[in-house]
Amino acid sequence: LEHIKVLEYKNVWPEVYMPLTQENIFVKKPEYNDYIMNNKFVVFDCETTGTYETDRITEIGAAKIENGKITQKFQVLINPEKRIPDNIVAITSITNEMVENCLLIKDVIKDFYKFCEDCILVGYNVNFDMGFITRAAKESGFLFDNEFFDAMILAKQKLYLPRYRLINVVESLNIKLDNAHRAFFDALATAEVFLKLNEKNN
Repeated sequence: LEHIKVLEYKNVWPEVYMPLTQENIFVKKPEYNDYIMNNKFVVFDCETTGTYETDRITEIGAAKIENGKITQKFQVLINPEKRIPDNIVAITSITNEMVENCLLIKDVIKDFYKFCEDCILVGYNVNFDMGFITRAAKESGFLFDNEFFDAMILAKQKLYLPRYRLINVVESLNIKLDNAHRAFFDALATAEVFLKLNEKNN
């Protein structure tokens, strides 16, 4: 396996991220530590057909952070080539009908790889998502060798909570999480948690 330079997007193009709320010019903008300001990050999340190695990705969602700002989004539904069990449909709201005509992971993973180029990957309980991503990349013959970081570990270091599920952490930080268990919304909430916990006063 090798590190391939992907020159252009083929099937899935990132979009410019437009926040829904206008920036309030009267509110002091947060200042972030050097780790945030000196690196680029892709905060990502996968939805899957289950938790086993034989399970497959049904959605990838990601937010890019540059200079302490969320700049781009990457979002794609994927045909897992196997049935999504009812209990997973109930959690993610991703149905078999929604994915039946979608791209396959082999058509998506290269574009996601390009999106992640020169970035540190961030996830919430990131090992789970990294496992699925690296397996999918390997099947297509290339390697995700990005540095990666777990926002959940950071939350455990900085916050004192009875539970550390993403929903508990966003509530404690007053961050909005709509459509939990959809990949982009989970990734966006994780990005906001990650930024908040790397503010200079934190």
